[in-house]
Amino acid sequence: MTKTFKSLALVAITTLLMGAMASCSSEDEKKGLEFKTPGQDSVALFHNDTHQLEFNGRDGSALVIAVKDTLVAKISPEGMITAGLVGKTQYTITQGSSTLKGIIEVKPRYTSFAEPLYEPKSTTRKAVFDYEKREYKYSMPFGETDSLIVFKDKTEGLANALYIYHTPKDYMKQAIITFKTAEAFKKHNVVEFLKERYPFVGYSKVLTDVDNKPAPMFQKGKKIIKAAVSMGQPAIFYQDVDEDNKGQE
Repeated sequence: MTKTFKSLALVAITTLLMGAMASCSSEDEKKGLEFKTPGQDSVALFHNDTHQLEFNGRDGSALVIAVKDTLVAKISPEGMITAGLVGKTQYTITQGSSTLKGIIEVKPRYTSFAEPLYEPKSTTRKAVFDYEKREYKYSMPFGETDSLIVFKDKTEGLANALYIYHTPKDYMKQAIITFKTAEAFKKHNVVEFLKERYPFVGYSKVLTDVDNKPAPMFQKGKKIIKAAVSMGQPAIFYQDVDEDNKGQE
């Protein structure tokens, strides 16, 4: 009787354990895909940094990944985030009926100076004056239809923020940040500053940089940016790509 009782008890315990395991397995399946640790739905990185997302509930099938702005970040099929340009983007990761959502923020490493306010054919004179914290110096005629607006930049190593304003249609044709010396230009990591904010598109055939090499160019939408030397002064030039092309024809 004792042996029989022990055998029955062992069977009962085994049955309970198997039932519990099955129940746990069933619960995991119900949970589906989830982040392995809290906080992975909000990731902050610097340009070109990487971060591996880790999950529970993988069923062996491929993840379906969608990133709203792939200029800001990309996610590999294995969940590896690679940070791109400065900004924020949303993403979703789907496996079957499970969907995870998150935000990736790419923060700037280089912040030692302020960019001008410039968007092609849309930045108005009022918007510039509302935006600028630099000291207004003067405005003067610049050609038949344009005027030059100058703000003094008191940041160490910088000279001025210049805006070329198209008076009849009320928009900025060009914005320029000037530096006092080539050393200041390098100290402020200008090229790296631009690389983490704009896609690199090549080198200028006309302008040179502070090392007398072809000036690097960046472009986002219709805005083209060049880190170059003009008339002996290092500067960053912001311009409409169509206007830039006209100037080189």
